[in-house]
Amino acid sequence: MNLQGHWKYRNSRGKEVVRTVKVVSDFQEQGIDWGIIIDTQLPMTLVRNIDWMLEGRFLDSRPGLAEDGV
Repeated sequence: MNLQGHWKYRNSRGKEVVRTVKVVSDFQEQGIDWGIIIDTQLPMTLVRNIDWMLEGRFLDSRPGLAEDGV
């Protein structure tokens, strides 16, 4: 990665961190109990099943399946 790419990445990562902090702050202000769960904390079968279900939200991800068949 060149220097320009490095700073572009750092800038976008910084914006992502700021957005995350804002969401967490909003949750705390509303008294919402929150937490971050990463995929290494979950059984791999569960992670794959969730990925499969999320992918299935879009018909174009399932070849041979048409809207009239749903």
